[in-house]
Order: sequence, then C-alpha cells, then structure tokens
Amino acid sequence: MKKSLILIILMFNLIFVSCGGEAIFAGRAYRLKAEAALKEMRNALAKYSIKNGQYPLQEEWERVLEPYFRKEINPDPDWITRRKMFVMRSKTKITQCEGIVKEIKKNLFYAESSLKEDITKYLYPIDSALTYASYEIKEARAYDYRNITPELNDLMNFISKIDVEEEKNKIISSMVQQKEELGYLMAEIENSILSKDKLRKDDAIKEEAVESLFVHLKRKLEIPLLEVKGEPVPPSVNTVDTIPLYPSGIQDQVNKFASVLNSKKDTTLIRQINQFDDMMVSYVNGGEKIDFVKALIQVNKKIPAAIELFESFYSEKGRVLNANKVLNGYSSLDNIVSMVKLYEDENDTLPKGNLYEVFREEEAMKEIRKDLASDPYLEIMNDGYRLISEAQDEDRTKLDMKVGFVNNYKDLVKESFSDEGGGPFYETNQERSTYFLWVRAKDAENTILATRPGFKAKED
Repeated sequence: MKKSLILIILMFNLIFVSCGGEAIFAGRAYRLKAEAALKEMRNALAKYSIKNGQYPLQEEWERVLEPYFRKEINPDPDWITRRKMFVMRSKTKITQCEGIVKEIKKNLFYAESSLKEDITKYLYPIDSALTYASYEIKEARAYDYRNITPELNDLMNFISKIDVEEEKNKIISSMVQQKEELGYLMAEIENSILSKDKLRKDDAIKEEAVESLFVHLKRKLEIPLLEVKGEPVPPSVNTVDTIPLYPSGIQDQVNKFASVLNSKKDTTLIRQINQFDDMMVSYVNGGEKIDFVKALIQVNKKIPAAIELFESFYSEKGRVLNANKVLNGYSSLDNIVSMVKLYEDENDTLPKGNLYEVFREEEAMKEIRKDLASDPYLEIMNDGYRLISEAQDEDRTKLDMKVGFVNNYKDLVKESFSDEGGGPFYETNQERSTYFLWVRAKDAENTILATRPGFKAKED
C-alpha cells in the first residue's frame, strides 16, 4: 500500500511538471523575488522619512534613496586568511590530542582501583597541559605549561607493559573474593533488617519485599563471575526472570534500607549496606574492567601520534600566540565597522582620524582598545575607507582593514523586476506624507506588486 502511494505521488509530480508545473514554480519564485526587492525599497523609504520628516520628491526619489542600498564589504586579506589557517591547524592538533586522552578517560570509571590510580597519575599533567594549550589558543594569552612529551612517553611505556591475561586473572581473583564477601554481607544485612520489628510495624520496610530482594540477589550472584570466566550460566538461574543482578532499581531498594534506619543506633548496619553497595557495583562491573584493559591497549597505539602532534604544536606555540593576537586585533577593527556605520547614519558623514577619541565614551570602544596596541584611525578613500592600527603581538603588526562601498540598487532593480516596463514606479502626495510604489515581476504575467506605508506588498 505504501509503495503504491509513493508511485502515485511520483506520477502526479511528473504529470504536473509536464503540464506546466515547472513554469508555475518559476513564476512564484519571480514574484517572491520582486516582493523581497519591494520590501527593501519600502524600508529605505521609511528610513528616509524618519531622517527627513517626509518622503522624497517623485523627481529625485531613486537618486536620494540609492545611498540606503550601499553595502560595506571587507573580505579578509590573504595575510589574515593565512594566520587563520595556521591557528586552525594548531587548534586541530590539540583537539586530536585531547581526543586520544578522552578515549582513555571515557571508561576509566570501570578500571580496577590500582590501575585507575596509576593511569590517573599519568594523565593529570597531560590533561592539565592540554587544557592550558586550548585556553592559550582560544584567549590569545600565554599560559605556563611544559612540553608533555616525557609524560606521554611514560604513559605509553606503562600501558605497553600491561599484560591483558594477567590483568584478567587479577580481576577474576578479586571477583571470586568479592562474591564470597557479598554472600556473607547479604546474610547479615537480611537478618539484621528483618529483626527490626519497629520498621516492619511502621511499614518502613516490608518483610516480603526484603525476602524477595535477597532471593533475587542470592540466585543471580554468580552470573557476573561466570560471564567473565566465559562459563555458561545454568539455565535454572535465568528461568524466573531476565532482570540483571544489580540494576539501578534494585540498587535504589538497597540504599532505601539505609535511609530508613536510625543513623545513631544502626551505624553498623548502615556501614554494612554501604559496603555492600560499593562492593556489588565493583563486582557486577568486572567485565567492563577487563574491556577497559583491552581498550587501553588499543588506545596506546595512538599515543605516538599524540606525541608528534603535541611536539609540533609546542615548537610553534609562540607563533600561534602572536598569530592569534593579530587576528584578535583585526577582529576588533571589524567590530569598529558597525560603530562607523551608526555614526554615519546619525551624522551624515564618516568619522575621521583617531576613532578612540571619537568613541572614547563608548564601552564597546574601551573593550576593542584592549586588543589593539595603538589607537585605531580611519582614512577615507574614494570607494570606502580604511581602518589602521597595530596588533599586540611581539612585532606590533600593522593592521590595515579596507572597507569598500558597493551599491546594489541597480542590480536589485535589474534582477527583480520585468525588463519591459517593470518599474519601479513611485508617487507621493503634495505634503509628501505618504507614497504609492508599484512594480511588475518577471513572471510570465508580469504580475503587478504594490506597497505603501504600513502595508505589505499586494498582488494585482
């Protein structure tokens, strides 16, 4: 049924296109483009009215509106692009190093306690240096950290000496001991809880729930050990249910026992329950401990790559820092562009000379100035202006941002409206308090679209 429906839809689409559907889609696209252009003109007229208190004369409306279609362009020069690529490559090196370390840390929780302690000892200085390196790139600020190649080598050598089978046997031996201790703890905890007559009378603990819980724990206690040994689980163990030995729901029930006990009178029992919980979590994660060791051996093969990446980064960290300071300075000039635009809109002219003096009271300029080694200056050119300052790198690199002006009004008209009497056409009243603007779209019907203050474009 579903396939038939899809085939019908596909056939309908083919018939629709063959019958002129494609032209219908194209016509709608032309009308939408004309509407968008008309909206830009309406916005320009609104800005003109706000500034001048009335709409422009019919004889000169296009000429006086053209400045409102001017755009600023300041594409990155090659020397900025090169620095961005250089910093990006350096950041990638640190990110890749961090990724290798994260692979080790990801399942460190499951590691056997002594192994976890050893791995953590090796990882601490490595993790710290990578964090500082990442901050240094992000903030363009020097941090004090050493080359961690020796630490990475030490970690690699430590892992390479780990014998998976030997670690597996240690884990199994520990699990055998834990299983025996858990058996004793379960018996003591169950008897102690059931002997608390007051708890049963108050319905804080239900005898049936306690007995049912410990029946489950005793019946399935051996499963994790058998699975780690690779031995089959007796069918009788899993015939009743498929609930794991110690899922979160059962763990919550065990911890609930401790919560209803008297913290002063039942300290021994509470301690036993907490000990049981910790030991059970460790016991059921025996398989994950072995998997962690196996994964650790695989990740160790990537550490030589991490050493190479970090050494490459560390050898050029000074250049990275300086490149970043240049980029921050150039970005600050980019932020000034919007301030210049706002100044021009308010004053009908561009600011000149020392822009720090012009915008001294602006909080934004105070922040911008922190990334520059000298006050920013503006020089006016025929087709725009340029912003000049110096970066805070060691060489006080000269920053020169060229901001060009382009006017897209003529292109907007040519691309949006019909070539044959498509407009735009503009009329205003004697008081110039309102206007009527209309155009023809480029669709086959040359659809007329019109607008006036406070109204959206309408089709006719």
